[in-house]
Amino acid sequence: MQLKENEIVEGVITGVAKFGLFIDIGAPKSGLVHISEVSYQYVEELSGLYKVGDKIKVKVLTIGEDGKISLSIRQTEKRPERKPMEGRPSGKPAGGPSGKPSGDRKFDRKPQGRKPFPPRNREYKPATFEDKLEAYLKDSNERNEFKKKPTRTKRGYQTRD
Repeated sequence: MQLKENEIVEGVITGVAKFGLFIDIGAPKSGLVHISEVSYQYVEELSGLYKVGDKIKVKVLTIGEDGKISLSIRQTEKRPERKPMEGRPSGKPAGGPSGKPSGDRKFDRKPQGRKPFPPRNREYKPATFEDKLEAYLKDSNERNEFKKKPTRTKRGYQTRD
């Protein structure tokens, strides 16, 4: 039997493994349906869903140069429609501007339950040279005082030099 990619064929399950299903589709080698290609829903274990000998429709994804055949069950089914999330209008995409899901964060709205900061009553005045110099000297003196304080070590008190 000559197979082509994207062709839908019927096969028989010959083996069930943790990672997928082995299916005989009449080709020289059996094909593999990876667990991710079984269903649109999350599938944890295949042994509860399929048994050896079940007939099933599969789509041929790829045929490798070494003869390996990749198959898909889920691409033979119609994709289920997504239900809109609760609390979100159905016209907007989920997530931020990039389309990626943003979890529970809603960046396009103001935070709920918080009041905005009150406006400042002071007018902004650029600092003069004297103000900057005074702030620098104050900060410098505080650093020097800290250096002069004694520190405790395992052997007793020592001063910082």
